[in-house]
Amino acid sequence: MKRIIASVMWILIIVGAVFSYEGISSVVNSKKTPVDFNSLKAADLQKNMIVEGDIECNFGYFEEEYHTTYGIKTGQSIYNFLITVGEDKYMGLKNQTEAQRITLEQQMNDTLKSLEDNSIKPQVFHFKGQIKEMTEEEIGFMKEYLSYMGYTEADIQQYMCTYYIQCVDYDGGMTKAGIGIALLLLGICGLVIPFIREYQAEKQNMQ
Repeated sequence: MKRIIASVMWILIIVGAVFSYEGISSVVNSKKTPVDFNSLKAADLQKNMIVEGDIECNFGYFEEEYHTTYGIKTGQSIYNFLITVGEDKYMGLKNQTEAQRITLEQQMNDTLKSLEDNSIKPQVFHFKGQIKEMTEEEIGFMKEYLSYMGYTEADIQQYMCTYYIQCVDYDGGMTKAGIGIALLLLGICGLVIPFIREYQAEKQNMQ
């Protein structure tokens, strides 16, 4: 029983540490003045740069992320949408919240419709986020998607940018940090208090 309780406490500590790090990082980033994404070219992008801007259209998603428990999908999916940067480069944009996903999927549908009907104008998506570098797996997904769109290998090399924007909910940073710190304290207390009690009990028995 003690081992089970100790395992649960360690899980709380690990989860708390992750939440605290992400929440504090979000709060710190929220204090930075974001760069205007719409004024940037692909060559201007830098890893971890904080950006803000408007996306007028997107061309669908080339990657889906989700968690599984015992092989069963849990929670909401995160999608990496194909957007343009500068005049002629493609990069990714990942939603963070379900509301963002819904808006971006509607924009995606309207973008595809607008290719046939000029009267359709996709809803502008305003975002704040952080520039991230794609993994080899993500690069592979994007190449495959661009190939599906009809781009040749030479075209893909020319037009592909290996960065994506991770949308960030800065307003939720303090909440996430608070939850993380609470879990950390709970986990640490859950490990330390039984140890103190055992020490005191042994001390009393020795008297």
